[in-house]
Amino acid sequence: MNEQELQALWQGQAEMDVQLDPPQLVRALRREYDGLAQRIRQRDRLEYGADALVILAFGLIGYFTDSRLTQVGCGVIVVAGCYIAYRLWHVKRYRPSPAETSSLKQQLEATRAYVAQEKRLLERVAYWYLGPLYAGLVLVSLGGDPWWTGLFPIAFSTVLYYYIWKLNQQAARRKFDPLLHRFDVLLQELER
Repeated sequence: MNEQELQALWQGQAEMDVQLDPPQLVRALRREYDGLAQRIRQRDRLEYGADALVILAFGLIGYFTDSRLTQVGCGVIVVAGCYIAYRLWHVKRYRPSPAETSSLKQQLEATRAYVAQEKRLLERVAYWYLGPLYAGLVLVSLGGDPWWTGLFPIAFSTVLYYYIWKLNQQAARRKFDPLLHRFDVLLQELER
């Protein structure tokens, strides 16, 4: 298999029977995966930093405020921040380790499983990320005096969180679906 055939197969454009050259296939897979893994590591570092700031800020606000509703909301946000960090850390267990003894098929399957978990994380962002933070922000906003002053921050947060949710859904479809499809095609080719 030459480089052009490999590229066509990898991009999902080839429907012809080709002979796989495992070293070239591994190199192409590694390049694609390394780019994705680097973006995921950058995202995780950014999220951990933002999480630490959110936990610290809302922990201090909750400690120094007199409003019980605001204190409860800050507590919810602090717990949500810890849960977000846990979810990001938890998905790393699917990250494949480059084992030299693994067959090409096992490497592809492990990498595909990790990519699928990252996609699922994006698809369910409303449940593990946005929802808990939103609940805390609503409580913090309604804990002000008078309570109706919190309606604007709630409306703003609703629009912002909906936008963030839409961006994550689009990223899951545009970035992960084509990559998962290429993994499926390569795994099918290996089974022939």
